[in-house]
Amino acid sequence: MTDLRKCIDAHSARALARHQIAGLAVDSGLDLVLCSDRTIDADIGWVFFYESRQYLDSRDERDRLMGNAPILVCCSGDVHLLGTTMPVEEYIENFRVSGDPYGGIATELGT
Repeated sequence: MTDLRKCIDAHSARALARHQIAGLAVDSGLDLVLCSDRTIDADIGWVFFYESRQYLDSRDERDRLMGNAPILVCCSGDVHLLGTTMPVEEYIENFRVSGDPYGGIATELGT
């Protein structure tokens, strides 16, 4: 169970997500942008989505990212890259039950 006294705020969570997305941008060579309007505020933290700037500017489906898994920033500040095979709500529920969005497989980034 999350200790609310140690929970980061939404601004800090967004900064952690942006940092993670910046790393993904370097790896992919793409200009990636956080889609703030799609952020999910959950009891366990926040889920952030991102897209290529080219797609957001053009809205051309050919510019859209494929396989861009959402990022979970937990109240503790831990960052997890979610998958794309299940609905986001299932990853959130797995985290509630086991402390891991995949139900027991370690996914914390940066450790």
